[in-house]
Amino acid sequence: MTGMHDDVPSRAVSDSAAPISLDEAIRMLRSGFVQAWNELRRAEPDWKPVLEGVRIGGAQLGGIDLRGALLVRAYLVDAVLEGADLRHADLKHATLAAADLRRAHLESAQLFHANAEGVDFRGAHLAGAAMRDVYLRGAILSATDLSGLNLSWTQLGGARLDRANLCAANLEEADLSEAVLDGADLTNAILRGADLTGASLRGAKLEGADLTGALLDDADLSGADLTLVIGIGSTQV
Repeated sequence: MTGMHDDVPSRAVSDSAAPISLDEAIRMLRSGFVQAWNELRRAEPDWKPVLEGVRIGGAQLGGIDLRGALLVRAYLVDAVLEGADLRHADLKHATLAAADLRRAHLESAQLFHANAEGVDFRGAHLAGAAMRDVYLRGAILSATDLSGLNLSWTQLGGARLDRANLCAANLEEADLSEAVLDGADLTNAILRGADLTGASLRGAKLEGADLTGALLDDADLSGADLTLVIGIGSTQV
């Protein structure tokens, strides 16, 4: 597990309108004072914490209220954020590798260019999240609702997407090599130019999906529903 890195100064931007100083905010987060933090958020409902560049790797922050927080380039490696409220949070370029985001609320969060390698997203709420070009190699997204999301150019190699809802998701040019998509629902998904080399799609629903230009070498499509699939022929499956 990655440590808390208290010896490395945070390069966060201060917020003159905040009810507490930046140093105190960082101390609370590093110490896992979730209850006190959430009480402060309730007392100051208009406060949008400015936490750009904070380094709180390994912090125990399950259930914390970080709605609307500015977390650009934040370092959250190994952080426990299970059930956290990150709605509308700005996590662009954040480092979230190996973090626990199970059942977290990430509706309308900004994750563009975030490093989410190995993150556990099971049960996370991602409606409206901006996830284009996110690094999700080895991430756990089993049975997660990703329907309609723009996941183009994402790195999902080796990710677990079994039973995930990817209906109408945009996975154009995504790297899905060696990903597990068994039982996933990819109805009407866009997979143009996606790399599915060695991916497992056993029993996946691909009705109406666009696989034009997709790489399917060594992909396992046994039992998959290929009704009205666009862009592949019988010799490719």
